Amino acid sequence: MTRAQLEQLLVNAHKGWMGVASMSITYGGSNVDLNDPIARALLDADYTVANIMSVTSAEVVAVAVGDVMKVVEFARIHLLETILGNLTGVDTTVGPRSERLSQLADRVQALLDKLLAHASLVWGYGVQPLTCGVYDLATAEVEA
Repeated sequence: MTRAQLEQLLVNAHKGWMGVASMSITYGGSNVDLNDPIARALLDADYTVANIMSVTSAEVVAVAVGDVMKVVEFARIHLLETILGNLTGVDTTVGPRSERLSQLADRVQALLDKLLAHASLVWGYGVQPLTCGVYDLATAEVEA
């Protein structure tokens, strides 16, 4: 998968919301609005990124075939988080015209919650690894 292909998947899935959030809906491999979601997705999937402000196609191509859908889903999660952060509209009414942009944020949040639940179930996303240890309760006796 190339960066342009990943961008196309993200834009096709969320271009309506991206437009309302004043984000670019291009997908030629250089959409700066998608750098952060793509970089965080790669890092979450244990890949490296040299510069989070400019993810290269080579870094995306390095994703193993078995991890492609994981990276796509993680990128969608981070894109929806970015969209929510960029939504500044509120409900407004001017005469007979009414816009309820808070409903848009509710819809984005609902999809984000669904993707987070799926990613947690399938890939353990957001779940801290279980660790354990052994306590040695034996004490040394010291003779005076």
